[in-house]
Parts: sequence; C-alpha cells; structure tokens
Amino acid sequence: MAELIYPRETEIRGPWILNELQLEKLHEIIEEIKTNIFVKYPSNENHSKVILKSKRGKIIEDYSIIGILKDNKIDDFLPSELLIEIKTEEYEFKFEITSDDIGWLYTTDNFEDLKISTDIKHKIKTWTRENKPKWIVQKWAQFGIQSVIISFFVLMFLTVFLDDSITRLEAYKLELVKETHNLLDIGITNDNLPKSIELLLKYQSSYVPTSFVFEEVSNKIIGKLWLIFLICSVIILLRPKTVIGLGKKKKWVWIYKGWIHLVTFAIPLTIIGFFKDYIRDYFFVGF
Repeated sequence: MAELIYPRETEIRGPWILNELQLEKLHEIIEEIKTNIFVKYPSNENHSKVILKSKRGKIIEDYSIIGILKDNKIDDFLPSELLIEIKTEEYEFKFEITSDDIGWLYTTDNFEDLKISTDIKHKIKTWTRENKPKWIVQKWAQFGIQSVIISFFVLMFLTVFLDDSITRLEAYKLELVKETHNLLDIGITNDNLPKSIELLLKYQSSYVPTSFVFEEVSNKIIGKLWLIFLICSVIILLRPKTVIGLGKKKKWVWIYKGWIHLVTFAIPLTIIGFFKDYIRDYFFVGF
C-alpha cells in the first residue's frame, strides 16, 4: 500500500517585513501549536524557547514571543533573526526568520504523527499566507540587481539599433543631393553645367566647407529610455529587505512598506508619463 509522504521542511523567500501586530498573531499560532504538541507528548522534558538575535551576536531569549515583546531590553535592540523551538523528548519543531540576503522563513519538524505535523503546517501556512510578501516584491528583491544589469546591456543594444543620428559630412551630402535633384528637375544646360560639376566634385571628394552649419538632432526616444532606466535602476536597487519590526527597527517597517507602495505606483506612472504622447498617438489616433 502506498504511503503519502508529507514534506517536513518549508522555505519561503522574503523580504519578511513584520510589525508588532503581525508578531503577536504569530505568538497566538505558536502557542496553539505548542499546546497541541505538549498535550500529545506529555513529559517533564518538554520545553520551548524564543530567541531574538542581532547581527552583533546579542540575543534576547524567552519562552514566548510576547515575553520578547515585553522584555526591558527590546527598545534598544536591533533584531536580525527570530528563532522559535518547541521540543519534546524525541521530537521538535523549529521556526526561523533570517535576514540573510533578502531574508527567508524556515520551518521544520520531525513528528511521526502526521496529524500533528499537518496541523502545524496548516497553522503556519495560514499565518504566512496573510503576511508573506507579494510575488512582485519577492521578485524585485530577488532579481533587482540582475534586472538592472540585463536592462543596461539591452538598452546599449537599442541605443545602437535606434540611433539615427548622422555626421556633419553625411548632413552636407544630403544637402548636395537635394541641390542635384533640383538641377536634374530643371535639366542640365550650358548655364548650370559648372554648377553640376561642382556638386559632383564636392560629393565625390567628401568636401565639407567650414561655413556649413549642422545642427545635430538627438533621438528623443533613446534619451527617454536612458532617463527611465536611470530612475528605475535607483528605485530597483533600493530593494526591501527582511525587517523584524521590534526595538530600533520598528520605524523600518513603515519605511519599507511605504516605499513598496510608492514604487508599485511610481514605476508604472513614470513609464506612462514619459511615453504618454506615443501611447495617445498609437492607441487613440483618430479620436
């Protein structure tokens, strides 16, 4: 008979930007999980702990998340990692949020009782579904640097491909061609024969008089593309990272969440703003 094997590990990419209310909700779920485990496996050896770590190696440890929130040291703390462990004599459950790179959420357990294991996963999934970053924010944080590099090379190619600028010599030859066409329309006569020979010599010898005034016209589309690239690159490189919004990092939660909301609207509006004339001419021509 086939046996259904449940995954015992969960990994969800950040950035996890969590405020105090979100952590209090997590506390409620962890307490439910802990109660179910200790009821199922009663023992004097059962214990749980919550550890808040900083990048400098400092820690705050308690039996619950609420205990961490109430700790006297929390106001001056710079948290970078949250670790929760629930252990019995034989089994354990771990929950961890790290700020490495853009941040990860990990959970793991080794319970043989599938009911306990699936119940844990369901409760954690309920919390992560409500608090995990949006797909677009995950991709922004994950591929932001790569997208800027790729966009740079694509734009370099487009700059060469779309560049329709001409040199001073090419501009003068175009003027010579116009004069030649005018002569041909009239017809070559004894009166304009010297002028015809002069035009031919100038064209063939690539001669450009010093008095010729040439105004180089830049490609406006290329200029706008580069300006959009610079603006979007700055925005993309200021990517959000995992923040456990406690202590001195409380304000960073609101900064990052505000930044995400701003960027969600800023980039589309910037692109539309630069190309509104082309969009209007292309989609609304005739109106």
